[in-house]
Amino acid sequence: MPTLQIKKIFKTPVFILIIIFLIFDIILISSSYKKLLNIRQAPKTQNLQQAETDKSPLTQIETSKYPDYIPKNIPWEQNAVVLNNYEFPDKTGTQYSRKYLSQKTLEENVSIYQKYLADSKWQITTDTNQADFRMFAATKPDLLGRLVITIAKSHVLGGVTVEVSFIKQ
Repeated sequence: MPTLQIKKIFKTPVFILIIIFLIFDIILISSSYKKLLNIRQAPKTQNLQQAETDKSPLTQIETSKYPDYIPKNIPWEQNAVVLNNYEFPDKTGTQYSRKYLSQKTLEENVSIYQKYLADSKWQITTDTNQADFRMFAATKPDLLGRLVITIAKSHVLGGVTVEVSFIKQ
């Protein structure tokens, strides 16, 4: 007799609905599990990408040395504190830079470097002038690259910074 009741249960619509709900739940649980796995794996991928980004090609150079390719006749300020020297290669060329904290005003530095560019026959291709910032980009026909001089008031350092870069192409 009990086997007859079991056979009747398999034929009832309620049992069929229960089976459908079970299948639906299994599908939902498996898709939720896949999403959970993707969420847990995303930070690992993100961390790997961050690690790749952290492998910067920037090379710090001792502050007592001058970076390559920067013209030797640049009017460096005597006894200025050198903040950093570096070279940074990328797809378009390599940037060689030296940055120092000046004891002179923004205007004094602008005057010094404008005179240097004119006297040394650099052709100014860009001149950006803002209240606390001045940037010159200049080229020479016989050089593959450009000289960039950035002069800015630094509210953090309490003075004026001067960065001289040569971007070799």
